[in-house]
Amino acid sequence: LHILHGAKADSEIIEADVYLLTPERPDLLYGEGLTLEISEPADQQLLDDLRFDEGMDWIPERAWFTYLVLDTDADNVTYDLSVGVAGSPPSFVDAGFTRFEPTEEHLQSMGLGRYVPAAETVFWLVAAAVFGGVVAAMVVQRRDA
Repeated sequence: LHILHGAKADSEIIEADVYLLTPERPDLLYGEGLTLEISEPADQQLLDDLRFDEGMDWIPERAWFTYLVLDTDADNVTYDLSVGVAGSPPSFVDAGFTRFEPTEEHLQSMGLGRYVPAAETVFWLVAAAVFGGVVAAMVVQRRDA
């Protein structure tokens, strides 16, 4: 991402779409102006379409699809995107934030931490979404009655 800054004046806006296809849900580290839009298992149709293109037979049968949008002033893009997968966290060094990988103690001293959703958090988020969908369906059904 940082290379995009070199092509524009600091006051210009950088707009870019970033697509990732990883074996599993990635752990991302990035800076200001980059927004996560989609993070979900890749649709089978997308994988089939990609595999159909010449030289793309490496596309796996299953993957995680991530879509990010970059929309910010060029002077905000002083970082790169670092992606952690398969249990490896993203790198603060690779993202351009530090010259060393901070320990958990370093992160805590800066008021930061790595976000890793616990299984129970994911469970409650899914449960809340299902409950909300059921309530919404009941409201619509009641209106139609």
